[in-house]
Amino acid sequence: MSGRSYALIGALLLICASAAAQPPRLEIEITGVAGELLDNVHANLELYQQRDHPLLGDALIRRLHERAAGEIRRALEPFGYYRARVDGSLIRTEAGWRARYAIDPGEPIRLGEVTLELTGDGASDPELRRWREGFPLRENNIPLHREYEDAKQELLRLARERGYIEGSLLEHRILVDLERYRAAIVLRFETGPRYVFGKVSFIQQDFDEALLRGYLPFRSGDPYDAAKLLELRRVLADSDFFEQAEVVAQTEQAVDRRIPIRVELVARKPARYSAGIGYATDTGARGMLGYEKRRANSSGHRYDVVLRRSEIDASAVARYRIPLRRPATDSLAYHVSWVDENTDTVRRITTSTGVDLTEQKGRWLRGIGLSYEIERYRLGNEDDSTLLIPRLRWERASTTQRIQAREGWLFSIEFRGAYDELFSDTSFLQTRSDGKYIHALGERTRLLLRASAGGTVTPEFTDLPASQRFLAGGDQSIRGYAYNSLGPTNANGDVIGGKNLLVGSVELERDIRGNFGLAVFMDAGNAFDAGDLDIRRGAGFGLRWRTPIGAIRVDLAQALDRSGNPWRLHLTVGPYL
Repeated sequence: MSGRSYALIGALLLICASAAAQPPRLEIEITGVAGELLDNVHANLELYQQRDHPLLGDALIRRLHERAAGEIRRALEPFGYYRARVDGSLIRTEAGWRARYAIDPGEPIRLGEVTLELTGDGASDPELRRWREGFPLRENNIPLHREYEDAKQELLRLARERGYIEGSLLEHRILVDLERYRAAIVLRFETGPRYVFGKVSFIQQDFDEALLRGYLPFRSGDPYDAAKLLELRRVLADSDFFEQAEVVAQTEQAVDRRIPIRVELVARKPARYSAGIGYATDTGARGMLGYEKRRANSSGHRYDVVLRRSEIDASAVARYRIPLRRPATDSLAYHVSWVDENTDTVRRITTSTGVDLTEQKGRWLRGIGLSYEIERYRLGNEDDSTLLIPRLRWERASTTQRIQAREGWLFSIEFRGAYDELFSDTSFLQTRSDGKYIHALGERTRLLLRASAGGTVTPEFTDLPASQRFLAGGDQSIRGYAYNSLGPTNANGDVIGGKNLLVGSVELERDIRGNFGLAVFMDAGNAFDAGDLDIRRGAGFGLRWRTPIGAIRVDLAQALDRSGNPWRLHLTVGPYL
């Protein structure tokens, strides 16, 4: 026999040996269950898990098949099926093996008694009681193990976050009575004593500790609450003083149940320069230059200067701000400003100096201000004005996310006025309120409502400068009309503004793909004098593009009450609330 023949025989032997070493092909067919039940059967059925293993031989297939029915029944128990029947078969085929399992899960077991017992100092804690009231499994429910385990872990997490560091589960079981085919849950939790906030240490070197302590939403000795630490981290980050703000509860170092808090801060650079360009249909092209001294001293004083220029106005504003006892919300600010506005309706130059006090009062943000304003203007007629104006403003917002809000509202109201015998040319009393509301209609649609109302009491309206008169029209007012182009007119047809304002808007937005959406809207209202409301309407549609700084809104609106019903393009950028 030649060497070539031996080589051929050797190759054939190797092929046969290789074929003999291959595991038999295994087909597995499971019927009777689907979804999560089928997934859990797959995860617990060892024959299914080992179906492609290279060492899976005939003997092992038979052994795993014998255990399959028990594994399938146990896989269904976490879903409440304790009387499942499994009809299994294993058949030899030409290609290998075929295993079939027909499952009849039967009726799920139901809960009878559910015992949830909280003892210790936290038995009356409102958050823990809310957990108990919201426990997902009740009498006659199917005792789903996943929901039970998730609720149990939620209790342990919540207790620790509320300061019950020593809390422990005394008993936690799902009891199954197969004879009566009823289940019961028993969960007993001992909260132990509630820990309190201990000493707060600030690790930084740029600010007075008295300023930093003003940000604390708690005092040493208050009951521990992890949510307060998250709030502290948020207000420190929002202060714009710090590049990094880490707040750590040193639970392992607690003494006498007092948890020390460590706050590590890295300050931002003390000065910031800013510049920007943009476009809006109200203003046309616009640009901005700014300088801010974030840290004028260790007490947190700061000042800034901002210059703005657009096609219709120019302005310069300088402010000096002093944080007060609660620096996250309360401040005293001095300002000087100059504004030069020139539109088809208004021409004015206004200089102002004043002071503003801002304070948080409960859920409301209150602002008290006083400004001295000198204005030269043209609005129907040319004149000049000097006013000393005190102001009172209240504002409140209710939303979890102002930039990309899907639900929430914002409301503000302001009162202002002047007295002609107190450094002013005329007397007036004015109020204005603004409101916005967002409501989600499903996952992809939002309803947006907006309204503004104002009123003025004055003995001589013509003595009011342009900045204190009401006008309507524009991106944030009635779309379809130019900025501040609506209001009462004089005998020559020139818009001169009104004593009162009433404007409303209804808008429906629909997400279409990714961060893009479409909107339809209608705006209506006007500025007017007493009993002389000439409602102007604008309606249209637009494109929305959600960005980290808010939505870019491109609207095409039609002026429904203007001759020819002309269309106007509106472009705005920023959050709705």
